[in-house]
Amino acid sequence: MSEPLARSAPPSGGGRPPAPPTTGDPRRPDPSDPGPPIAVRVSGIPLGDLGHPRVDGRLLTALLLRGGPVAAWLASHDVDAVVVSAAFPACGWPLEPPLSWRDQPPDPADREAPFTVALDALALGGLGDRGTDASLLWAIARRPARVGEWLADHGITAESVEQAFPGAGWA
Repeated sequence: MSEPLARSAPPSGGGRPPAPPTTGDPRRPDPSDPGPPIAVRVSGIPLGDLGHPRVDGRLLTALLLRGGPVAAWLASHDVDAVVVSAAFPACGWPLEPPLSWRDQPPDPADREAPFTVALDALALGGLGDRGTDASLLWAIARRPARVGEWLADHGITAESVEQAFPGAGWA
């Protein structure tokens, strides 16, 4: 018996499916869109995807350990590294890297060590910098995930971050 010939059919409705929501700039991922993963890199080392509780918890802990104006603002909302560690165990520093990692990410508490953060192709900058930290916190708060919800329970939302640190957001 011979195989039937393969034929392609146009999608129902007669057109292409809609494009996924974006911010309009492919270098700026949309943290509010839970669909596509947003890769997080710390000093060039892949940490995981934004929205994963361990990744977001580690980023928040690193931001708090580094210090700076955003960490001080979080402390005024009763959020510090101890509180984050209690809410999200195993999200602290230093990391226990998998064997596949050649390098260990820098210690965020060491203010002399360069510690850069990137979300996909968007390089946020060095941790401890007001703009970098505010944008990172805004992205965590905006992503519909556990750490963002936990922050909202503490009165920290993407909108409150943007209000406290104008220019933090991009969507």
